[in-house]
Amino acid sequence: MHPFGRFSDGAKEALTLAQEEAERARHTYIGTEHLLLGVVRVGDGRAATVLNGMCVDIDRVRRMIDPLLGRNAPQKREQGIIPTSRVKVVVELSFEEARRRGDGEVGTPSTSCSVG
Repeated sequence: MHPFGRFSDGAKEALTLAQEEAERARHTYIGTEHLLLGVVRVGDGRAATVLNGMCVDIDRVRRMIDPLLGRNAPQKREQGIIPTSRVKVVVELSFEEARRRGDGEVGTPSTSCSVG
């Protein structure tokens, strides 16, 4: 099974939105900043709920990230947009956390849970 086959629909949506954010910025990579934007854009997952509770919303994230990243000139991509090594680490950590919890998939469920 492809590793992303173990992602919930919400997690897959966050990755898709992260790619859209990278394309919007004309970047040739998907970085953790794009992943954050994707997670916040999903809106109904646990991560987005926690971030929104801390007054972190899409507009605020964009205002903070955009000046730091800038926009690249359009570039021809042979292989498409690729994730950075940091994003790969985040994905691996998400698999490890899912295994630790005994979950079969990585996700951003909207169900409540106890934190401890």
